[in-house]
Amino acid sequence: MYEDLLKVIDKYDYISFDVFDTLLFRNISRPVDIFKVLDIEVKRTFKLNIDLYSERIAAETKARESTDNKEVTLNEIYYYLNKKVDNNNLINYIRNKEIEIEKRFLTYNPFLKKIYDYCVKKNKKIFYISDMYHSAKTITDFLTSNGFKVDDNLYVSSEFNCIKGDQSLYDYVQKENNIDKDSWVHIGDNYNSDYLSPLNFGINAYAYNNVNQYDLNYSKSLFESIILGINNNYLHSGLKNDYWKNFGVNYLGPIYFGFTNWLYILTQKCDNLFFLSRDAYITKRIYECFPCDGKYTDYLYCSRKSLILPIMLDVSKDAIINTVSYSNGKKTKFKELLKRFELKEKNEYINIMRLYGFNSFDDYITEENIYRAKKVISAVLNDSKEYYSNQKRLIKEYFKQEHLYDFKTINIVDIGWSGSTQEAIEELTKKEVHGYYLGTINAGKRDYETNTFGYFFDQGDKINNMETIYGNAMMFELIFSAPHGSVIKYESKNNSIKPILAKKDSFFKQIYIAQEESIKIIKEYLKYYDLFDDLSNDFCLSFYRDFLERKRYKDVCKFMSFNCDMLLGDLIKFSYVQRINEKEILEKPEIVIEKSNKSLWKGAFFVKGTKNEIQYNYYRSLLTVKKKRKFDFIRNIITYQRRKNFRIFVSKITPKILKIILKRFAKVLLPIRVKNEIIRLFY
Repeated sequence: MYEDLLKVIDKYDYISFDVFDTLLFRNISRPVDIFKVLDIEVKRTFKLNIDLYSERIAAETKARESTDNKEVTLNEIYYYLNKKVDNNNLINYIRNKEIEIEKRFLTYNPFLKKIYDYCVKKNKKIFYISDMYHSAKTITDFLTSNGFKVDDNLYVSSEFNCIKGDQSLYDYVQKENNIDKDSWVHIGDNYNSDYLSPLNFGINAYAYNNVNQYDLNYSKSLFESIILGINNNYLHSGLKNDYWKNFGVNYLGPIYFGFTNWLYILTQKCDNLFFLSRDAYITKRIYECFPCDGKYTDYLYCSRKSLILPIMLDVSKDAIINTVSYSNGKKTKFKELLKRFELKEKNEYINIMRLYGFNSFDDYITEENIYRAKKVISAVLNDSKEYYSNQKRLIKEYFKQEHLYDFKTINIVDIGWSGSTQEAIEELTKKEVHGYYLGTINAGKRDYETNTFGYFFDQGDKINNMETIYGNAMMFELIFSAPHGSVIKYESKNNSIKPILAKKDSFFKQIYIAQEESIKIIKEYLKYYDLFDDLSNDFCLSFYRDFLERKRYKDVCKFMSFNCDMLLGDLIKFSYVQRINEKEILEKPEIVIEKSNKSLWKGAFFVKGTKNEIQYNYYRSLLTVKKKRKFDFIRNIITYQRRKNFRIFVSKITPKILKIILKRFAKVLLPIRVKNEIIRLFY
C-alpha cells in the first residue's frame, strides 16, 4: 500500500489531503464521543444539570437546519447550545474546553505522515482541505502540533462557505491557486466527498480507508471507544507491522488491561500484592504502569509443581501420583516418569517393575498400562520423601525472605483456575490468602468463595466465558507466560534461597514481542485513564475469543510450530496445533476431529500440503459436520451448502478437490434426489 501510494504521488505536482481521519486520527472510535468527554470535564468544574453530550449534538443539528450556508461554524453551534446553558461566560468556557479536548485526542496518522514527509522531500505543493466547523486557526494548531507545516495552504469549509461534497471547495482551491487539474491528486477517507466528488470535479483521487470501519460495533462505554480508537489507529493505518506486534495490540492489550484494571480497583485497600510466576508476570508489569497506590508488591517465583508436590506427599500419596502421572494420552518412557518424582534409575526398582509387567526403564507407559505404572511409583515413592521434605523447608525460607509472613492477609495474583496454588500457600504460611484470578472454578476441594475472585468467570459462573477460557486454558496460559522457565525447585546459595528454573519455551520470542507491544498500547490507554467510566470483561475478551473460534489460516500457521509441556519441564511436549493429512480428512473425519481436540488450541489443526486459505477453510468446513457415516457426511455438506456463506465457499473449491470428493463417495448408495443435488451444486 505504501509503495503504491508513492507511485501515485510521483505522478502529480499538487497533493491535497483531507485532515480528520486522514492526516489526523482521534484516539476514540466514534468522533461524537468527544462530547461525552466534554460532558465529564465540564461537570468536574461546574454544576450543570443538562446532558451536555446530547445537547451538543442537538445544537449542531439545529445550527445546520437553521442556516442557508453550506457549512456551520463552531460559534453558530454554540449559539444554539447557549439557549440551554444561558450563561455567556460558561458557554465560552465549554467552547474552549471542546477545542482543548479535541486537541488532546488528536494524533498524527503514522502512515500518511510518511507520505506527507515524502511529498515535502519531493517538493510537491501540498494543500489541506477539510469539511469542518472548526476555524482555520484551530485546525492549523491541530496540524502543527502533530508535525505538519501549515502556511496559506489550508482550506476549511467553515471559512469559505464551500464544501467538498458538492465540489465547491475543490473549485475554490483550484481557481485561487490556478492548478492544472491533471496535475492534482486528492487523498482522503470519505468515499463520497474525498473520492467521488474530486473525480467528478475532474481531478484525481486516492481513497484512503477510514480506520474505524473495522469497528465491530460492540456496545461500548466511553473507555471502550477509546481502546477501540487507539487499536484501530495502530492496526489499520496502512503501515505494515510485524504479525506478533499486531497480535499483541489486537488480542492481548484489551485482555491485559481489563484484567489489570479490575485488579487495580479491587485491591485498592490491600497492603500487599504478590504476583505469582509465571502467569502473573505480564500482569505485574502492566500493574506498575497504573498510578502508584503505595502497596507492597513483589514477583514471587513459584509453580504448581514447586509448591504442591512437597505438600501432597505429606497429605495424599494417591493425589501426588495422579497429578504427576498425567499425560493426556502421550506416550512416556518409564524413566521419564521416575524423573518427574525426582527418582533415579535404580536396579532395585527393576524387580518391582517386572511384577507389574515392565521390563526396562525404556518401556513406554500408555493409557492401557498407566494404572500399573502408578503401582510401581507407589511402591518406591518413599525414596522421594527426603527430597520433598527439604524442598518444603526451603519454600518456607523463601517465603520469609520475600516478606510473606510480614502481612496478616496475603494477596496473590495468578491466572486460575481451581485455587490449588492458593491452598498450598495457605498450608505453608498458615495465613489467610486472597487470590485474584483470570477465572475460577469450583473444584470441590474447599470453600474458596469468599477468598477467591475471578475476573472473566468466578466459581464457574458466566458459562460462555468459562467455556472460551477454560476450554482453551493453555492458549491463555500461553499469552500470560513469562520470559523464563517454570520453577522446578529451590536451592540455598550465599545465605539466600534461589529458585531453579526450567529452560524457557522456544516460542517465547514471539510472545515476548506481542507482550511488549501490548504494554506500549496500554500506556496509550492510560493517557486517558482519568476518563475511565466502564469496561466490560465481555468486551475485553471478545477479540481473543474471535481469534480462538475462527482459527484463520494465517493464525494457525503461526502457531503450528508451538509446543510445550503441561506440568513438568521438558519430558513431554504437547502441540498447540495438530497436523493431519488430506487422506484422513476425506476418509476419517471423525478421527481428525478427535485429533484436533487434543491440540492445546482446542480444535486447531493444519492440513499437510495445503498452500492456500481456500483449501484450508474447505477442510475446516467439512469438519463441522462431525458425522461418522459417509452418507451423513455428504448429506450435511449439501445442507451446509444451502447457507449463504457455504454456497460462496463451494464456488471457490478447485476442480481437483471436487474430483477427489466424487471419487471417494462414488460407490456410496445415495438416493437419486441426493445425487441430483450434488450434480446441481457442483456443476
